[in-house]
Amino acid sequence: MRRLLFAAALLFGCLPVDTRPPPAEVLVTLRGAPSTIDGVTTADGWAIRFDRVVVTVGGSDLEGDGCDEYADAGYFRILDGRVAAPQKVGLMFGLGDCTFEMRARNPEFDTLLGQGVTEEDKTRMRTPGSDPFESNVGITFVVRGSAERAGVRKTFDWSFRNNRVSYDGCVIDGQKTFALSQNAPTTIDLQVHAEALFHDRLDPDEATVRFDPIAAADDGDGVVTLEELTEVPLADAAVTFDVDAETKDWKTLGDFVYRGLFPRIVRPGDRGTCTMATTRRGGGPMH
Repeated sequence: MRRLLFAAALLFGCLPVDTRPPPAEVLVTLRGAPSTIDGVTTADGWAIRFDRVVVTVGGSDLEGDGCDEYADAGYFRILDGRVAAPQKVGLMFGLGDCTFEMRARNPEFDTLLGQGVTEEDKTRMRTPGSDPFESNVGITFVVRGSAERAGVRKTFDWSFRNNRVSYDGCVIDGQKTFALSQNAPTTIDLQVHAEALFHDRLDPDEATVRFDPIAAADDGDGVVTLEELTEVPLADAAVTFDVDAETKDWKTLGDFVYRGLFPRIVRPGDRGTCTMATTRRGGGPMH
């Protein structure tokens, strides 16, 4: 026993002493926006309600030339996007002028579960599947709900299967960097805006929530599927976006919703923005 204690003393005695000042604690939380919890009435008169919204987020990081990152939060959590109270995503430590980055992805075996999320949810999201856009991958986001107008009811149950979304250079409260001071805790509040799936523009500050183009895609059974959205040409979709390297291959309303809007249901605060990049299995970019 004495030999073990002596060896341990030698080991820890050789470790370098961290002389840096105490860092700031940065807590990342996520909660449902009121529009996700209570629903929203669209500009064209549909009352949308969300029955289930589940997201897998984490991989939080502090970056920047003037940022001294002490510890990131590389783990992920599956969270219920309809919970009003802030739920913990991760805890980071750092000092200086920092930028915030995060990730969304398919769950793995060690992904943590938040309030209202079950092992069955985790198993479903980890199980590989396919849709018109992705093949043999799990699920990152789930959005299920309905829309009603004048006695007509449409339902939707959509899964976003892209296995990695990066949110970089996030602008929070109008600022791309935020100052972290010694022992001064900071909270970054992420919100889930499921209504972003029905925006007619990518920029939430310029977008209007509309459901008519979605409803028109229905084949008559009252259930709007992602497959049906791929049958609607962009010319008939009443949406607007700039054509660039990310969007140049979009041809249908399905492309606009899946590639463009689905990653945007999670954002910092009510009006925060991030630079987003999606990655296919194997590491290649998705356009």
